[in-house]
Parts: sequence; structure tokens; C-alpha cells
Amino acid sequence: MLNAMRTAVIINYSANNNSGKKRWLNIRDRVIREFPEGTVIIPYEVPFDIRECLQRVIHDQKVTCIISGGGDGTMNCILNTLYEITGTDIRRFCLGGIGL
Repeated sequence: MLNAMRTAVIINYSANNNSGKKRWLNIRDRVIREFPEGTVIIPYEVPFDIRECLQRVIHDQKVTCIISGGGDGTMNCILNTLYEITGTDIRRFCLGGIGL
């Protein structure tokens, strides 16, 4: 299913009391191999403008699958921002998570 959609993996390096980066770097290569070619990988540290990031990947790069790398706060932020940006159109997106 991921092969049919453009994917972005948004990684919160600040997750889990700033251990998100270390945890991501430990699994990055294995995880990236599972995604289709052309997957957009976006690491960030707080503070970060998630709204601008999501608008860019949705509108400019036509992403329809968003993978949140971080904790429940990261997923919540992405989900709420996605809803704010798209409203009821959120149903066209696939959302996933990588616990860091």
C-alpha cells in the first residue's frame, strides 16, 4: 500500500527527553529500507514549524502518507495540525508512527 502513495517520515529528534535523535540514528537504515524510493525524510528539533512543514510536503511534494517518528506528543501534534490544514479532507491521508 505504501508503494502507491508518496510518503514523508517526520522525525522529532527532541522526543523522549532529547533522546529521539540517538534512537532514530540506531534504526534509521533498517527503517528507510522498508519505505518506497522517494520517501521524504524530515528530521527536526524543537522548536519547529510543523504546520509549514506539513503544508509544504502535502502541497509541493504531494505526500499522502505521513509517518510520525517520536512519541505520542509528536503524533498528536502532526494529527491536529493535519486536521487544521485539511479539515474533513484528512481521510485521504495514511498516518503511521515510529515510537522513539
